Amino acid sequence: MYIDIVPARSHRPNHYSDYLQGYRALRLLKENGTILGELVWRVVSGHNIEITEFGIFDEENKRKGWGTRLLEAAFEDMRQYFVKNAFPDRGFKP
Repeated sequence: MYIDIVPARSHRPNHYSDYLQGYRALRLLKENGTILGELVWRVVSGHNIEITEFGIFDEENKRKGWGTRLLEAAFEDMRQYFVKNAFPDRGFKP
């Protein structure tokens, strides 16, 4: 299993066309490419974060800790995004 970070222009671009700046989607996938779950986040007001979608899709895949794994990967992606874009690291630890 692995996490895939999807650029906004590749992930539902028509649905999120007004919010492409700072928009990120992380997918939890099986080795065969089947998507188990997804977390979508974006930057709002220049420095705040909004999680717009989050979930493990099928009931049989829930309650296995994969949502936590996805959330932890998203926190790290958020931290890296803000460091890369010259926002000071405020010591955020997930």
